[in-house]
Amino acid sequence: MNGIVKVQIGKVEHTLLFGMKAIMIYSEKHLNELNRNPNKDAIIDEFKSFSYIVYAGLCNYAESQDLEYPTFENAYSLTEDLNDLPNEVLRIATAFKESRATQKLINVLNPVKKKVSKKEAPTL
Repeated sequence: MNGIVKVQIGKVEHTLLFGMKAIMIYSEKHLNELNRNPNKDAIIDEFKSFSYIVYAGLCNYAESQDLEYPTFENAYSLTEDLNDLPNEVLRIATAFKESRATQKLINVLNPVKKKVSKKEAPTL
């Protein structure tokens, strides 16, 4: 999949692009959230996680077109609007998951994940 999704909300069309820049932005948002709440479980609620995906896709598209980045608040508001459109949410999630950039990241991380899972945890 090419990682591009166009979403129509009312009369406004939003384009999301999921390239390497989107992966970097999405990862950074997640890491910042985890760093902000170190005592919390490493789980971020699905809505917030999806809003990070939307924000990353909007920013990646803006950068590809030499446009100004949207604010996270605008992306969050768009995510709230999408909440009533499950088919659009599925299209965006699928585009993110199946984008070439995400697949490259998965291909890099899978061998690392296997190595980590094979190692025994140290005993105390």
